[in-house]
Amino acid sequence: MRHVTAVAALVVAVAFAAVAGWAWWSAAHDPQVRRAEQRREVLAQARESIATLTTMDGRDVDAGVHAWRAASTGPLHDELTDPATADRLRDQAGTTGRVVDLAVTELGERTATVIAAVDTEVARDGAKPETTGSRLEAELTRTSQGWRISALAPVGLGAA
Repeated sequence: MRHVTAVAALVVAVAFAAVAGWAWWSAAHDPQVRRAEQRREVLAQARESIATLTTMDGRDVDAGVHAWRAASTGPLHDELTDPATADRLRDQAGTTGRVVDLAVTELGERTATVIAAVDTEVARDGAKPETTGSRLEAELTRTSQGWRISALAPVGLGAA
């Protein structure tokens, strides 16, 4: 009888392990799980990159432009690589961008689009900083370094 009980316990243990293994494998390879992970990656990188691209220390424009280039790719990166970009920004007010809210509107394997609500604090020499709110749409492209912004544009209040 003990032998039968031991065999039954072993069968139950093996069955449980098989079911648990199948459930784990199934969850790990579920396309919806992968898509949710990708969405989280896009949101995290977009939040960081939009904040970077809406921030500029007017006292150190070269470092700001360098940070902008690191957060961008494609046409936006090409525009920021133009030496005239840094020249245009010299003697401008300093800005600090903060992403208030963010949502993915489109998600593909290599591209994504997000919409963001951004508060930007503008500090002019000797004046009290002013905060303005805006909505931005960002297109992101997956690169070998991760998700980078390839286009960034304001969104009007009537657009969605």
